[in-house]
Amino acid sequence: MGFLSRLFGGNQSNAVEQVRSQPEGFYIVKYEYGEGQARSLFQKAEAGDVNAQLTIAKCFMDVAEQPYALPWYERAAQAGSSQALHELTYFYEGRYVGVEADPEKAEQVRREALEMNNPEAILKLASQYYSGDGVEKDKEMAFKYYMKAAELGNDEAMAEVGMCYLNGEGVNQSDSQAFAWLSKSNDTCYGYYNLAQCYIKGIGTSKNLERGVSYLERAVEGKCLHLSEARRQLVDLYSKGYGGPDAKRKMGEIQEEINQSDKLMDELAALILSDSNN
Repeated sequence: MGFLSRLFGGNQSNAVEQVRSQPEGFYIVKYEYGEGQARSLFQKAEAGDVNAQLTIAKCFMDVAEQPYALPWYERAAQAGSSQALHELTYFYEGRYVGVEADPEKAEQVRREALEMNNPEAILKLASQYYSGDGVEKDKEMAFKYYMKAAELGNDEAMAEVGMCYLNGEGVNQSDSQAFAWLSKSNDTCYGYYNLAQCYIKGIGTSKNLERGVSYLERAVEGKCLHLSEARRQLVDLYSKGYGGPDAKRKMGEIQEEINQSDKLMDELAALILSDSNN
């Protein structure tokens, strides 16, 4: 009820009284979509509309009210949603406060999601084989499932296939294949940084530092993986004249972001040290 308390200005009793007259969690969805659309979503969801059920569930997840999301994912899963089955694995694994773990159910819905070729479930399995999480580490199996998820259109899996080719993990090393697969994920956070490295270093393609800068900028703007490295690399390239006529201005902005990040890390380190000494 933490979110509801905030929504009603801290008046918990008022929140409870108003919620009782509405579908469970209605005011959370209303806060996101407005009253009219919220009512429409609940009506459709109650009538069996899977997309509406998933939308309501995600709305609860976005405000960390996972117990409210669980029954809607369960209903969507019963209606045949592979995405709901995949989401349920996290619930039954005990990942969320207020939801009791059920390992048998977790395994059941995981297998059902895999049988339905859910790309996120396949990606998760690939990552397990890659890291040895719950299964014996096997880079060839990891690559197999990364490729399967990539062929189903998962952007993160495409980037992982590219990195497997780049590093020769589970497959023969190939710069050209690495570049090709990273390019397929080039409109997502998963590919920006590594695709930038391909252009900067000439991996699988001709060197093109301006294009490298462009992808580094996207990585920084999206706060993607390797954010710190992308920032520092951008400053270096800006200082050498790459990045267009505004390079000097942009270098100053990125350097300020680096300084602020370093300051926060120093403050955090000092706080941890202080706590450990008390």
